[in-house]
Amino acid sequence: MEKYILEDEDFEQQRDRVQNELIENILVQLERTHLTREKMYKQILFGQRGDFSLGVTLNRIDVVDAVRVNIKTSLMFGNYRRATWYLKMLERLCKKYF
Repeated sequence: MEKYILEDEDFEQQRDRVQNELIENILVQLERTHLTREKMYKQILFGQRGDFSLGVTLNRIDVVDAVRVNIKTSLMFGNYRRATWYLKMLERLCKKYF
């Protein structure tokens, strides 16, 4: 994260910008760790714990994607508490499913 202060930026604007950057960076790290194309292919092709079902797997991927969209939407509207909550949910889902 770059540390810089814009002269025309007040404290609340600076805080909002920093929170937005932090949440976006954590989301990118989660995507790189858990939501890579290779991991998705492995999940679809091999499943986990022998309980493979294409429908269930695709539903899980849809749920994970919906949570990602909710994080980005929350950031767009400046609702950082909600974005953080969804970020934690995404982390739990990724650890559980992938």
